[in-house]
Amino acid sequence: MTLRRAGWLVMAGAVAALLAIGVNRAGQPRTADQRELAIAKQLACPVCDGENVAESQAASAVQIRGRIKELVDAGQLSDVEIAETIDAAYQDDLALEPSGSGIDALAWALPAIVAVVATAGLIAAFGRWRKAATSVVSDADRDIVARALADAGPAATADAAREPASES
Repeated sequence: MTLRRAGWLVMAGAVAALLAIGVNRAGQPRTADQRELAIAKQLACPVCDGENVAESQAASAVQIRGRIKELVDAGQLSDVEIAETIDAAYQDDLALEPSGSGIDALAWALPAIVAVVATAGLIAAFGRWRKAATSVVSDADRDIVARALADAGPAATADAAREPASES
């Protein structure tokens, strides 16, 4: 096995391990406090600029956190339903995460599309560079170099003889 292949195998194993850990942690039950904090982090403070409800100390944010606590303690709604209920109660859109439909889907899809296109471009460029680096020198190329060295004189021929030739 080559060193390059071993490196890829180690990287794939690390990714698989991290995914397994993430999936395992996501499946664990959360406490009411953890649910309240997660919901509050998804909603923007209606009067603060750039803060979510969990971080803000504004009166409206404190009120929203209280409402989140009531709804979580009632145990009748999921986290998404609680966030939607509170978002619907305000005129401004409080959701900090795009909805994933319509034009908001671009916020989720565009980075992934750019990453795929950039990766494909890099793979194509590296493939071309690799072909260029491993090109074989033909006899015609050797003749051209020999003629150029002969025309340049004995000093150029001596310099060329001292440098090791790197043939692929």
